[in-house]
Amino acid sequence: MSEQSTLAPDDHPGLSRRSAGRLFTPRSVWMIAGGLVIALIVANRFVHFVCANVTPFDCQPFWPFSEFSLRPPMVIDLVVAIVVSIGFLYTRNILSRTAYRLSTVIVASILLILGTNYILGWTNGYQVPMIGGGGEQYYADAQEIDDFGVFFRDYTTNQAERNLGIHARVHPPGAVLLIWTLAQLFSEPGLISAAIGVIAVPLAAFFMNRIFRAQLGDQTQAGTLTFLCFLIPSIQIYTVATVDAIIAGLMVGWLYFFLQPRCSVGIIGAIICLFLASFITFVAVFVLPVMAGFELWRRRSLVRTVLIVGGVALMHGLVYLLTSYNYVDSFFAAARIDNPYGFMLFADPVNYLFTRLEGMAEFVVFFGPFLSILAVRGLPALRRSSPDFFALTALALLTLGGMFAVGMFRYGETARILMFVLPYLLLVVGAYLNEAGVSQRDRSLLLALVFFQAVLMQTFGIYIW
Repeated sequence: MSEQSTLAPDDHPGLSRRSAGRLFTPRSVWMIAGGLVIALIVANRFVHFVCANVTPFDCQPFWPFSEFSLRPPMVIDLVVAIVVSIGFLYTRNILSRTAYRLSTVIVASILLILGTNYILGWTNGYQVPMIGGGGEQYYADAQEIDDFGVFFRDYTTNQAERNLGIHARVHPPGAVLLIWTLAQLFSEPGLISAAIGVIAVPLAAFFMNRIFRAQLGDQTQAGTLTFLCFLIPSIQIYTVATVDAIIAGLMVGWLYFFLQPRCSVGIIGAIICLFLASFITFVAVFVLPVMAGFELWRRRSLVRTVLIVGGVALMHGLVYLLTSYNYVDSFFAAARIDNPYGFMLFADPVNYLFTRLEGMAEFVVFFGPFLSILAVRGLPALRRSSPDFFALTALALLTLGGMFAVGMFRYGETARILMFVLPYLLLVVGAYLNEAGVSQRDRSLLLALVFFQAVLMQTFGIYIW
């Protein structure tokens, strides 16, 4: 297999243009949407029945939503939702005329994300997600930094003694430092929330667009898929205020550089992106089996993997020499906080089962029923059109399954934490749309279905983590 094929799309004329039918009929749209609502209600009632009558466990009121409260929208909220929806329709037409040029996609995505979050108002949409309550958010920890030497030196101790907020104690210090840096630029917490979105969108969009272009060989299709990603409910809801949006951009950056042909630029870029991501979240370990598995499958060699992991380890070693912050100790401190009684399957098997189901269900709901259906349909298409991307996606999904199996994401919130997984799923969706010869009109319909789910979720719910 040639070195170039890692990023080059395979051409299969007999497959790439099947007779195109409607992507979703009006009847199927209502059936899918209604089916999702009914399934959520039935699942919620079943879980609560088990919790109340069979065995008690940590049962969320709106299971499988881990952090959610239902709200009746005010008139102003409905007005904003209508304005944002009209803005989406107008933006979609502009993008269609400009062949989904990347710069236009970025601007449109930022405006729509900021707009849907404003449905909740400035306070609930921007300020509260940043400052939280009771000192639980990164913002409160960032306000306590007086001496960086002390901050780094005592970080692991403060994790273990729970002197940090609920989020900071299970993350490396980079998450707090990111918020501290933005707080120096913007004194208003709501502006910090908005700034995260403004930074995260172009960061992720640039790398995603390049990856999708390599897969599909066409900017219009790649731009459509990139725009589609930013319309997904989890992206619309959690790109503002959460460091997970920055993490997702860095993880996509790692993927882009990792897929470059064997060269120093690809390795150095992958090291930088992975180091920065790992300095903000321990979930960056996700890339290790994906990277190693793909290299073994693709090149029968682990040389690049060793170089990238070694480079990241050296950078963490340098941080330790300069600050006395031990990344490995911090990782295990976070693991003990998440699982204080050991492996969850043995320590709390009922909670293990239902939190696994909760995490997977929440991720699927926030991904959306329409994209979930296309992702299932698209796996054979991706395997036929691009074996490399199929292997990469399969490894990502297997790794994600392994993370669930070992008890990660104990407290749910997978829609927020796992935003970096979405590009892998969109590779599958893109393969299906390309092979099925789906018209631009039906692609536009898909954009609307995905976005309006996000609008409805923002209008009737509050998602504060």
